[in-house]
Amino acid sequence: AAKLKDDAIATGDLPAGRVIQTVFMSSSTPAQITSTNVASPTNTGLSCAITPKVAGSKILGMIDIHLQVMANTTVADAAVGCMVHDGSSYVFSQGSVAHMGLYTYGGAGDPSDEWRGMQGIKFYIDATNTTARTYSVHAYIYPATNSPTVYAQVNNSLSMFTLMEIAV
Repeated sequence: AAKLKDDAIATGDLPAGRVIQTVFMSSSTPAQITSTNVASPTNTGLSCAITPKVAGSKILGMIDIHLQVMANTTVADAAVGCMVHDGSSYVFSQGSVAHMGLYTYGGAGDPSDEWRGMQGIKFYIDATNTTARTYSVHAYIYPATNSPTVYAQVNNSLSMFTLMEIAV
């Protein structure tokens, strides 16, 4: 069986695909999502920090965020889209209104039309350097007029965020 050198992690001398490190964070603090603007989404309060050990490795992000989306009494549709920010830019987005992460068609605008549960998000990006970074989950809602009521971590439900640094 092959053995790693004592300094394999420090020098980045790991076989491709090996996990260099894993970090985990969770949140159960409720956050109401109020932004209808994809350019300035609401911070959900769910974040996870990592300091890559090897420049040029990859970061695999795995998020399970608990969301509640409720249509209002006048508009049938209700939606929420999530994005991941790295402190300087968005590294993941679920897309435009037509392709949002969660979209419920309420029919007659019945306020009992609701979706509640975990939404999984995954991203895989380059760790171009060994600078510490914090990834945070942001969200925006649709439609802008007669917006739905949307919460992350509603009723203190648990959301989870795992980051893995992967050797390439």
